[in-house]
Amino acid sequence: MTPTPGTVEAQVEQAGWRLVEATLAKGMARSGKSPFADTWDFLSRAVWTRDEAGGRIRKFPGLDVLHNGEPRFAYLKHLTDHRLDNIVNAIEKSRRMLITWWAVAVYLDDIMRNPTHTNAVASDKLEKSAYLLGGHRMQFIYDHIPPVSDAVYNSLRYSAPNQKWLEQFKEPIWPNKTPVIFEAKQGLGWKTVRCEETGSNIMAVASGEAQMQEFTFSNVLMDEFPRWQWQEESWRNIQPTIQGGGHVDIICTAELGAFAHDLLYDAEGKT
Repeated sequence: MTPTPGTVEAQVEQAGWRLVEATLAKGMARSGKSPFADTWDFLSRAVWTRDEAGGRIRKFPGLDVLHNGEPRFAYLKHLTDHRLDNIVNAIEKSRRMLITWWAVAVYLDDIMRNPTHTNAVASDKLEKSAYLLGGHRMQFIYDHIPPVSDAVYNSLRYSAPNQKWLEQFKEPIWPNKTPVIFEAKQGLGWKTVRCEETGSNIMAVASGEAQMQEFTFSNVLMDEFPRWQWQEESWRNIQPTIQGGGHVDIICTAELGAFAHDLLYDAEGKT
């Protein structure tokens, strides 16, 4: 029998369900399985980023970061919620937007959450693609999911503004997190990232490579696409992914260039 809303019995039942949900979340965290309800939950609770210029380490901004009373980074929540609404998701960004960090974190979450996904992260050069999988982007995110290792924690002491900030990295957000392997060194990054538990992986590829044509990827991230030398060839090469039910994320700057503009906008200037 369902208790009447607002009664003591109803409040007790709601409290009981909250306890069950919290217990299940802790159990998943201990087992290594993702304790996050969805990708936004992962982004807003577990992801840290680092400024390229000053090197400052910041928590990925959630909806609690306000500007003039409004969520300053609401666009990140919108992008996360609606990313898969279309097969091709094109994002035109400005320099100060956290789009690349967002995309890299989304792809990391994907391979830790979904079984047998083969994803690609692509830039105009292989070194740039590998960089996005390396210690300045994806591996940085993975290594800083709390609770961090003792080695990472000790390295953070040098940049910690105070002890309270530092202790955030020991919070039991995801104890025994799913192991992710970064391998095949390329410049400042890695050519491959894989999660053995899910059987999913990410490959770093360069623009124009036939490698993009040989696979039907689950997801393809094309970073700074308008700056690629081989834009048209790369677009042709990912057609097996598009036709096979995969998803493509294209990140653009305001300077689209002729091919990217024709690809992303129709004659009336509408997407």
